[in-house]
Order: sequence, then C-alpha cells, then structure tokens
Amino acid sequence: MMTKCCRDCGVTKDLSEFYKEQGICKPCFKEANKRWCENNRERSRAIKTNWRKNNSERVAEVQKRYYDTHRDHVRDYHRLYMAKKALECPKHILTMKAHKNIGRALEHIKKDELGVSSKLELLG
Repeated sequence: MMTKCCRDCGVTKDLSEFYKEQGICKPCFKEANKRWCENNRERSRAIKTNWRKNNSERVAEVQKRYYDTHRDHVRDYHRLYMAKKALECPKHILTMKAHKNIGRALEHIKKDELGVSSKLELLG
C-alpha cells in the first residue's frame, strides 16, 4: 500500500485519499476550496455560472437524473414552495398560472406560419 503525507494537515494517508498530483489530501483540498470560494464570492459565482452555461447539456442531464430518483421529494418541495409563495404574495400565483396557460395556448400555434421564432415574439 502506497502512502503520502499531506502537506496541509501533516497526516500520512493512503494515495486514494489524494487527488492526482496534489500535495494535500481530499478533505484539506475541499476545505481550502471552500475558504477560497468564501473569500472570492463574485469570482466564484462567475466561474460557476460560466461553467453551467458552457455545460448546459450536462447540467440538464444531472437535473433530470436527480428528478427521476427523487421525484416525490421534488414534488413535495414544489408544493410547499408554491403554498408559501401564495401566502406571501397571492398575485404571484395568478401570474404563474397565467404564464402556464399562455404557454400551453402558444404551443398549439405554429410559429413557422406566423414568421416568429419564439413564444415571446408572439406576445410582443
């Protein structure tokens, strides 16, 4: 069994406890990364947003997989969220229902025949 000493915590650990070509162990690396993100919030947020934008297919795949495995939890959370929003702002619920109904109505309109590329163009 191969071991390595973490330069951060000083504990000798198995090589599986280290990321490839890193001098610090995984727990220390995660803690250092967490500290960096806290100290560089704006840059961290920009990096994450850019990654999500450039990897939208992968993000959608992960979200779908999560929804498929946690369907009941997601539905319960959504119901609670909407109930809370209804108590805070009843207008929000009406807006959401109107948006949903307009979207359904526009799905039946053939956009090609009207010469528009999106539902928003139909609304003006």
